[in-house]
This record gives sequence, structure tokens and C-alpha cells, in this order.
Amino acid sequence: MIETRESDYARRLYYLGQHTASRPQGLVCSCLYMNAEAGYLKAKKLLETKFSQKHKVAMAYVGKVTNSPAIKAEDAQQV
Repeated sequence: MIETRESDYARRLYYLGQHTASRPQGLVCSCLYMNAEAGYLKAKKLLETKFSQKHKVAMAYVGKVTNSPAIKAEDAQQV
């Protein structure tokens, strides 16, 4: 979301620092000494590596699909 609103790497890094707390914020702060582009990209990579939970998101979608009611032929739109 930050990338769609802000093109400047320094501001992106600033926003990451402002909108994180605790351990994630510590990771972002560790990248502030780098140049803006390298720091932002490194912070983003560290956050993704340490805190990404893609498997949980995938399992939630699988659960949603398998626990949804079956689609019936009469559910299709008539064109």
C-alpha cells in the first residue's frame, strides 16, 4: 500500500517506521543507516521474511472454499 501512494524511497522507509511497533519497528530502524532505496528494500525484505504468514492466508482461503455451500446449476446467472 505504501508503494502505491509514495514513490520516494526515503518516505516509504519513514512510513514503515511510523506504522510498525516493537520487533518489526526494530527491523525497520536497523535499515535507516543505509541509503533510502537500499534501506527500504532491505526493511521490506526483513519484514516479509520474519513476519510473513503466507501459509495461514492460504489455509484460510482453502477453508473458505471447502466450507462454503456447493454451487448449484440454478445459481448461474441467466443471460
